[in-house]
Amino acid sequence: MKAIMEVEIVALELKYCERCGNLWLREQGTEEVYCETCVAKMSESAAHRLRIKRQSEVEHYSDMEGFYNRRALICGEGGNA
Repeated sequence: MKAIMEVEIVALELKYCERCGNLWLREQGTEEVYCETCVAKMSESAAHRLRIKRQSEVEHYSDMEGFYNRRALICGEGGNA
């Protein structure tokens, strides 16, 4: 009995990373422009920026909430707006 092996041939092309400049191989015909290392770093960086943005939005909202509460108290004590 003969074993039949299936062989898949994948064409690769040499590509430089448009972020770090390293050379890497990508599958021919794909549009990837960054190496796997840079994709991972950019993903981590984006997640970090999102956390910082959300934190600052929460702080900003808290500041504004206090501002509006104080203003509402001043107007609520008989002053004209």
